[in-house]
This record gives sequence, C-alpha cells and structure tokens, in this order.
Amino acid sequence: MKRLIIFSSMFVILTTSAWAQPGPNDGPAPDMGYMPPRNVEAVRIYKLTQALNLTDVQITTFIPALQKHEQAVREEQKKLMTIMDEGRTLFNEDQMSQKEVNKFMDKVNGQQARIQTMNQDFLKSLDKYLTPRQQLQYLGFEVRFRRQLRDFIQDRQAPAARQKMMDKRRP
Repeated sequence: MKRLIIFSSMFVILTTSAWAQPGPNDGPAPDMGYMPPRNVEAVRIYKLTQALNLTDVQITTFIPALQKHEQAVREEQKKLMTIMDEGRTLFNEDQMSQKEVNKFMDKVNGQQARIQTMNQDFLKSLDKYLTPRQQLQYLGFEVRFRRQLRDFIQDRQAPAARQKMMDKRRP
C-alpha cells in the first residue's frame, strides 16, 4: 500500500510539472529537448525504483542514502572545479614553475581520489540496502538511464536543430 502511495505521489508530481509547462501560445517556444533537473531527477528515481523492483523498506532506506551520497559527490566535484579554476589561473600566468604545476597536479589527483573513494565506499555499502541481483542491476542502471535520456532528447529535437548541433561539433 505504501508503495502505491509513493508511486502515485511521483506520478502526480510528474504530471503536474508537465501541465505547468508553457503552452504553444505562452511566449517564446521552449527548447523541446530541455527538461528541468528536478524533473529529470524525479524520473530517474522513479525509473530506478521500477528497474530494481524496490520494496517499501528499500525505498525508504536506499533512496535517501543514494541521494545523500550523490549530494556529497556533487560537493566534492564543486571543489574539483575550484581546483581546476586555480589551474586556469596558473596557466594564464606569464611564468610558472614545475613545482607549482606538480603541486596543482597533486591537488587534482587528491580530489579525484576522494571522489573515487566515496563512490567505491558507496558501492561496497549497497549490500545494506539491495539484494545481490539488485546491486548488479544498479551498476548498469545509470548508464542505461543516461543513454535513454539522451536518445529521448535527440528524438524530440527537430531535424534542423539536430543538424545545427552537429554543425557546431564539427571543427
């Protein structure tokens, strides 16, 4: 019963978001391939719940743990971007020493290692939330979801817009 309530709530949120989008006569035409990040996240969680066939208990334990992990990784990735900005500054300086470059590379490697360790630790903890089969399904889910999302967006783009994007990619 709880699962039905959760799925119903997700359905209501998704359909309400879709109805709230501007219509064809409500100003400039929206980019047909754009979906706000919160909607994409809601769809991803819904699809993950379906793909792994999560129980009510798993939904209430795994999904919050997943979201907490992803938020922590995003924060570490922001730190990495800050470090990369420092690298751009270093690059733009007239003179730089090998010592400065080595120090920068060590910072980048250290931050990437922290992110990698966080991901490895999360994967090792999956047995607290998921069955062995679900753990394997989870590993492939993200790649499949991103591919499906990309294909969905490409299918919705007009052929002219798709050609324009392809032209931009060519040197």
